[in-house]
Amino acid sequence: MSYSRGGGDALRLTTRVKWFHRTKGFGFVAANDGTGDAFLPAGILAQAGYDEIAEGTTLVCEAVEGTEGLAAAAKPRASS
Repeated sequence: MSYSRGGGDALRLTTRVKWFHRTKGFGFVAANDGTGDAFLPAGILAQAGYDEIAEGTTLVCEAVEGTEGLAAAAKPRASS
């Protein structure tokens, strides 16, 4: 996975948006090295001022390991 340890238990991930559905309120991102996906809730995007994000956008964010896998948790930032 494309990540580095940040503060606490959060991982800093560089990902690509696989899909995001604003009405459903979530989507998924894939690690750039192809080793896994992370859940992307709409609330996390809202923290950065996004209400939607295009498929294929590179997104850097902090993620945490949950009971069902990785989930974006804070500080998303789209990059080119």
